[in-house]
Amino acid sequence: MKDKTTPPLRGPCLRQASGPPREGKFREKYPPVENQPHTNSPPLEGWPERPGWSRLMRNTKNYMSLPYNPALKDRARQLRRAGNLAEVSFWQQVKNKQFLGLDFDRQKIIGNYIVDFYCAEKNVVIEVDGGSHDNKADYDAIRDAFLTGLGMTVIHIRAEEVIDAAAQTVDWLAEQPIFKDTSSAAQRTTKGV
Repeated sequence: MKDKTTPPLRGPCLRQASGPPREGKFREKYPPVENQPHTNSPPLEGWPERPGWSRLMRNTKNYMSLPYNPALKDRARQLRRAGNLAEVSFWQQVKNKQFLGLDFDRQKIIGNYIVDFYCAEKNVVIEVDGGSHDNKADYDAIRDAFLTGLGMTVIHIRAEEVIDAAAQTVDWLAEQPIFKDTSSAAQRTTKGV
């Protein structure tokens, strides 16, 4: 006997997954690797290499385990759009894995704080300190203690140094032990440049 309260299933849930792979713009942009059957594989399997793409993946364990306050999402978005000169200059040096092949996030929410830059692979926070940080030493110390308590390394760089010599600042950053050490076990707060 049929249950009359449950409507019959309709729509995309009834489509069969078998059949030829999708055609159209998607297949034109991402053609399958030749001589391999169509499978539902992770993106790195069965797809051709793209020039300049790296197989270095984000450390999702570090990234996904971070405390997150969704109420700060709009504020982080505003900060990314506004971007002060020092942060934008620094971002131009580290975005798209330009810095040691590492992936950085800009204006990342961690707990109840928004940090300037975060690298999940090295579990490091980089703060570009401008004039707004002059009267916030106590606030910065509390935030740094919270981040260090999560096992992160916090590096502070003065905004003037980034503006005056962005390339040299990035070179200095590359010399820091956290970026030289492959284990990323050194957890500390570093005052910069």
